[in-house]
Amino acid sequence: MCIQSLANYFNINWHTVKAVEKSHLRKKYKKISLANTTAIGIDEIYMGEKLGDKGYLTIVRDLSTGATLFVGKGKSSKSLKPLLQKLKSSKSVIEFVAVDLAPSFTSWIKENLPDATIVDDHFHVIKLMNDRLNKVRRRITRELDHEDKGEIKGLR
Repeated sequence: MCIQSLANYFNINWHTVKAVEKSHLRKKYKKISLANTTAIGIDEIYMGEKLGDKGYLTIVRDLSTGATLFVGKGKSSKSLKPLLQKLKSSKSVIEFVAVDLAPSFTSWIKENLPDATIVDDHFHVIKLMNDRLNKVRRRITRELDHEDKGEIKGLR
């Protein structure tokens, strides 16, 4: 049920429902266990310039459970510093880290998780392959005569 529906149902202010929800989520996710985590994914998302550091957040997820383990402000390796402290205190052994192709996270992983295997994030690999495939497709299409172009149109 959405916040507005709850507010209407209980005849209370939207902000009251939102405050209760935030309080509940803070308590629920205050301590997230990293003990059995062996595979993580690191990616950044754009949330708007209000956040500073050009509006990015760095998200770390457990690839086995899908749980969000850490959210850091910014998109540089500096944003992962608090995560390293949590990993050390939890004594978790990270075996695999999936990241996009940005060098900042890769160098951070090599320095701080030297035994972890770095895996390229599937989204970015697929995107690169699709981009290359489109370039080849366009080049071949340019080389065809008008009649042949009509035959392959729409086959993408």
